[in-house]
Amino acid sequence: MEARKVHYIHSTSSPPDRLRGEPGKLNGGRMSVVESRMKEGMERERATRDFHLSNVYGMAFCMNLRMRETLLQQFQRLPGPLPSSFCGLDTLQGRDDVLTFEDYLGDSTLEEGVDDLHVAMEKKLGL
Repeated sequence: MEARKVHYIHSTSSPPDRLRGEPGKLNGGRMSVVESRMKEGMERERATRDFHLSNVYGMAFCMNLRMRETLLQQFQRLPGPLPSSFCGLDTLQGRDDVLTFEDYLGDSTLEEGVDDLHVAMEKKLGL
């Protein structure tokens, strides 16, 4: 019998750890089926809501509501350890009375260290 040689390929880098990456980046940046269905459902629900509100109150009411949502999406907290909460937007969309995992046990994505405010703003503005 002839002895077989076994060839191993050695890699200098380890495979990516998909469980410790950013949320939403587990599938290489693609959304999972559940996430895409939830997003489609939310968009469909919003379109239905806008249709009903425009039939009852008129198109100007829906445009005013969208304008308010756009304005409330623009308000950002200064860079630092706490992310923007968008409480005005949550109130306008009726999500202020819903408790999530982060409300109960805390947000696991919060940074422990506090960066310098000036450095963080320069980084955000690309200076």
